[in-house]
Amino acid sequence: MKKICTFLMVIASCSLSGYAREIVTDTTSIMVIARHDAEKFSFDKVNKKAVIRNLGNPNSDYFKPSEKTSQVSLLNDSLYVQTFKTYAIKHIKAKRTAKTLLIVGGSVVVVLGLIVAALVAGGPGIIE
Repeated sequence: MKKICTFLMVIASCSLSGYAREIVTDTTSIMVIARHDAEKFSFDKVNKKAVIRNLGNPNSDYFKPSEKTSQVSLLNDSLYVQTFKTYAIKHIKAKRTAKTLLIVGGSVVVVLGLIVAALVAGGPGIIE
């Protein structure tokens, strides 16, 4: 009887350990999944002004994860949702920063080009 119980316990533990591997419980892996999903985040273009106004508020509903995430079961996990919101905001801010740098850099190049063109057009007398 003891051998049968031990055998059944071994089989049960093997099947449960396989099931437990499928469930993500490690906080680090949840945060990594949330960061990866947040990189794909894009907001609704209709609400663009409201989203930009709420970039300082990570609790805003504009940054909630949707069903497009890699694991829908994590949508009920508070750590996943909070991490997703934080990295979604960082992702949007990084996009805005690159866009701003391109605009400012382009403006500087145009202004310097106009200054050089004015100096060249004025002839050698302007520089001296």
